[in-house]
Amino acid sequence: MAEAVRYGLVGLVVVAALTWLVLDEGRAIRSSRLAGVLSLLGIALWLLLVFFYAPVERVQGIVQKIFYVHVPCAPVAYLGLSLIHI
Repeated sequence: MAEAVRYGLVGLVVVAALTWLVLDEGRAIRSSRLAGVLSLLGIALWLLLVFFYAPVERVQGIVQKIFYVHVPCAPVAYLGLSLIHI
C-alpha cells in the first residue's frame, strides 16, 4: 500500500508539472503556477511519507530510506532530460 501511494504521488507530480504542454497559450501562465504549487505540495507529501510513514528496514536501518527518494526520481529525471532534447 505505501509503495503504491509513493509511486502514485510521483506520478501525480509529473502530471502536474507537465500540464502546461497540453494547454493553450492563454492559460499557460495560470496553469504553470498551478502545476508548480501542485508539484511542491506533492513533493512535500511524498517526503513526509518517506520519513514518517515508511517503516525502518531491519538490516540497513534508516539509510535504506534513500531508495524511496532516488529510485522514483530517476524516471522523472530521464523524462525531463528527454523533454529538453526534443
